[in-house]
Amino acid sequence: SEDIVVANDAGECGAIVNYSVPTATDDSREEPEVVLSSGPASGAFVPVGSITVTYTATDTAENSAECTFTITVTDDEDPVVTCPSSNIVETVPFGETVKEIYYTVPFGDNCPGSTIMQTDGLPSGGEFPVGETITNTFVITDASGNITSCSFTVTINEEVDEEDPVITCPGQIISLTDPGQCGATVTYDTPEATDNSGSANVTKISGPDTGDV
Repeated sequence: SEDIVVANDAGECGAIVNYSVPTATDDSREEPEVVLSSGPASGAFVPVGSITVTYTATDTAENSAECTFTITVTDDEDPVVTCPSSNIVETVPFGETVKEIYYTVPFGDNCPGSTIMQTDGLPSGGEFPVGETITNTFVITDASGNITSCSFTVTINEEVDEEDPVITCPGQIISLTDPGQCGATVTYDTPEATDNSGSANVTKISGPDTGDV
């Protein structure tokens, strides 16, 4: 018999294989008995890979002969990997520079032994930078070398700073004139300011400097 090569059944790590059972002839009046010695019978499920089938024919005088052939089932089915169905877009408060993003990328195959590798981007739980769009790509390879990939992006935006800074001025200052002067030398603490961004500049726009008369 000729060797048999078939592709796997959809979703299975193997295939149901049918073949013609070998027949035998002999110089005696009775046909030899043909039996399966090893390997799967016709109509059996054969796993991905190669297996040898052996049939033995035996006549009434106990003379025998064998025939063998190979069944090879190939895995032609690509693995499956599922990236998030839509790109991820997150917004962080003004002033933050990164955000931890978590995601899942399920994968599978009809046969065991598939592996997944991230070829681009940051892993789940990574700190994604604000103001950038990061492409994350995953490649899954099965034991037969079939390859599938998927990609998605993560974009982190920063909220617009609409919050005014807070400035704290000294209280009202009342001072007596300096002796013999129509005025006084006055000192005061420079006002302090805070802001949600973490820093704020204080600039005097009018009035005397501290230490002026």
